[in-house]
Amino acid sequence: MPGPWEPGSGKSACLEAIGLGLAASGCWHVFFGDGDPDGGSSPVLNDVADWAESGPDGVLAQLAAVEAALEVRSLLKSTLTEGPPSEDGEPALVPITDPAAQSPARKLLPTPELPGLMWIIDELHRLSTHPHMVAADFIGRLERVVRIGRKYGVGLVVGTQSLLAPDFGQSTVLRSFLTARNLFAFRNMNRSENAVIDGLAVAPTSLPSGGGYCFANSGGRMTMGRVAWAEDLGEWVRSVPGAALDVDTAAAVLPFQPVRGLSPQARWETQTAKLAAWRRTTHTGAGAAGELAPEAPAPELSAPSVVSVVALPGWAGVAVPAALTAADVGPLPAPAEETSALEVAEHAGLSPAQREVYAALAAGHTRTGDIAAATGRKAPAVSKALTALASAGLAVKTGRYWSVSTAPVGAARVGA
Repeated sequence: MPGPWEPGSGKSACLEAIGLGLAASGCWHVFFGDGDPDGGSSPVLNDVADWAESGPDGVLAQLAAVEAALEVRSLLKSTLTEGPPSEDGEPALVPITDPAAQSPARKLLPTPELPGLMWIIDELHRLSTHPHMVAADFIGRLERVVRIGRKYGVGLVVGTQSLLAPDFGQSTVLRSFLTARNLFAFRNMNRSENAVIDGLAVAPTSLPSGGGYCFANSGGRMTMGRVAWAEDLGEWVRSVPGAALDVDTAAAVLPFQPVRGLSPQARWETQTAKLAAWRRTTHTGAGAAGELAPEAPAPELSAPSVVSVVALPGWAGVAVPAALTAADVGPLPAPAEETSALEVAEHAGLSPAQREVYAALAAGHTRTGDIAAATGRKAPAVSKALTALASAGLAVKTGRYWSVSTAPVGAARVGA
């Protein structure tokens, strides 16, 4: 369970590598909780995780979902027994058919048929001391997850900037559980912190500078390593297969999940709105010294991020996403009561890339990497086209999967 240290040392890159490996295994379903309320710690994990949340409320929702998963998996474990190994020699679990002769499984080992659930939390120190989290007994509940999770195929990986007790909500028990098995300790100039790590005999101050170097301590066996950093991990993010939860665990966590995860476009619009609101409250009516405006209006962040385009014939009163401008707007098809998504796509003035991506979606390609292969276009161009199609109501994203919108659309669409 990684516990990397110190700002800029490489902990988020380490967590990204772990998340990518888990998602690519086909045996793990990945949750990502970010202690940064604006979700800025890891764009890669925001994309690769099956469910990404940020800030206290989002992480508490994930905690409740993990607890529900543990409850149903404790029931499920009692109905399964060890079966013959699979073709690759891995253990397999099968339903009990003869309770008198078959013993329940000792633990649920992740397999493609019954994937494990791994919860990655970055910036733990920002969550452990938050008043809202303290009131919800976040650390105590997290400790219980770590204590019993491994029996049910549920794991926890955390990243924090220190191994001192405050970063773990003053719970040395939680810290010892997380550092006892798999620990990545990155460069840190605090010479006293190596004393809290069981079996780490070399001080992290001795690691090379430059970021990424770490001591890996697995069950007392220590080695030095380095986490690589890449300019763009998108190729791997978009190609990981992922693993869907079994139907019982999926049903247990569903009540705590949002109806639909935020698309990159929606996430960008949310952050843009927050920044604009901050600028209004900070700069509107400020004096020469930059004082806050005493009567600054409260920002309305919950309103839909749309703008009405009225400058072009036929577009009066039509709402389009605020991220688009008149330059993005193409001519409308002839007025109709209601037009199907396919008909709109054919007449909406989409760019060549958007048309090709839409055609690939209609043909059944659901992953960005598959669409890139089908169209021959680079993955970033495909992602940009998908975002534009989603903003136009022609495509929807659920988790990491894209599809053609099934809702009828009858108004305007965007151009290149």
